[in-house]
Amino acid sequence: MTSTSVRITEMIVEMINPTTLNIDWCPVLKGDSLRGYKIRYAMKDISSYNEIFVTPGISNYTLSGLRQNTEYVISVNSVDENEVIIRNCGFGIHKTDVLEDESRRRHESPYVTAIAAVLLLLLALVVPITFLFVRKCEPCIILLHLLTDS
Repeated sequence: MTSTSVRITEMIVEMINPTTLNIDWCPVLKGDSLRGYKIRYAMKDISSYNEIFVTPGISNYTLSGLRQNTEYVISVNSVDENEVIIRNCGFGIHKTDVLEDESRRRHESPYVTAIAAVLLLLLALVVPITFLFVRKCEPCIILLHLLTDS
């Protein structure tokens, strides 16, 4: 899986893994009215959203526990004491990825089982046949040695 960063206005969204996104935004210069940052995120086309408040001095946040392979609408706004927006620090849509290892394991698992079964079957057939051949052909092997030594 490759890590991707997408520049969305003044915000960078980086996928940490298929269920975790890191948001990084340009901080607002501290002023008397700056209370902090309000991060809102929701799955695209869903009306309800999650809201997180971050204090001034912090300009990144990690969203975890997201659904894989899902588009999320993300916004970051600086707010004052009354939670009135001072500035939009970023807005955009970002899609989480798919867990490659998990999907690959689901597809490969039957093949690994089949290969192991074939190998065990071959081993179960070859070993007894080899012992049977050696026991029945022991006189032939002795005769072959006598002929080649002369």
